[in-house]
Amino acid sequence: MFGASAVLALFGYGFGLLCVVYALALVVPAWAAALIVGVDSLLVGAALFERLGDNLAELANKMREAANWRTYFSRNPWLATGGATAGGLLMAAILIPPGRNNRVCLRCSAKIEFALQPYQLWSRSGGRARSR
Repeated sequence: MFGASAVLALFGYGFGLLCVVYALALVVPAWAAALIVGVDSLLVGAALFERLGDNLAELANKMREAANWRTYFSRNPWLATGGATAGGLLMAAILIPPGRNNRVCLRCSAKIEFALQPYQLWSRSGGRARSR
């Protein structure tokens, strides 16, 4: 819906410029009227682009800062720590089946640790293959 309104606004702007060309064509030749409106549009566009360029650079910096988790953590350390804790508890609730005793959970964690062992050996060796 937003895209359609933007296209219609662009067409409206174009027809408005065409109206200005026709009005100027009553005073000067048609080619001169089109040239005047075209050059004027280029100058206005260049001024807007220059102004928009500064705003885009500022917006890019704000977005980069908002997407950086370190900035968010430094501004809200307790909220970030609470979110990480809640996420860990949620993952534990999902991954550990209910009604199991601790002995079974210890076996499950040992299996997970054993499954991660090749990755740990690989990452410690600097990416070279290494046997157990």
